[in-house]
Amino acid sequence: MDSGIAMLSAISAGLIALIFAKAAVGKLLNFFETQGIIRDYRLLPEATVPAVTVLVIIAELAITVSLLVPSLRSAGAIGAMAMLLAYAASIGINLKRGRVSIDCGCGGTGQGITPWHLLRNGVYAAIAATAALLPVEQISGFAPAATCVLSIVMLWCGIMLFEQLLKIKAHIVVSKLR
Repeated sequence: MDSGIAMLSAISAGLIALIFAKAAVGKLLNFFETQGIIRDYRLLPEATVPAVTVLVIIAELAITVSLLVPSLRSAGAIGAMAMLLAYAASIGINLKRGRVSIDCGCGGTGQGITPWHLLRNGVYAAIAATAALLPVEQISGFAPAATCVLSIVMLWCGIMLFEQLLKIKAHIVVSKLR
């Protein structure tokens, strides 16, 4: 296989694994707040919220691990796509309802929802699709491996910058509504 394809597969999987690891750890450390966020979406019966919160965290952790295990990468990437699209649907439903001031659940408190969250989740789902569809092959050699690691770090920094911009944008939107 072309080493570029192998590197793209590894970079895609590594990046989505980082995204899901951050999400899972954030939800785990703020479990009760996460329950409140899930409740605020008003998409589930109240009685199911605690169990769904646990299942979401377990699923995000399982996706993270599976993306890092070559034989499980495709399954993890498909799981990531499914969760990202479910999150996008939840955000879309609440945007349609006009409920933009609810916390998106994306990390950090008070981040309302915007159409940009839909775009972001779509991009993340496309990256996960790349990890799901490309064959897995071991990357050999220091230079290609270092390129993968540095690419993941650079993309991660870009994502963190974008997340901060989304928080600012959401704060502005919510402030205008008050």
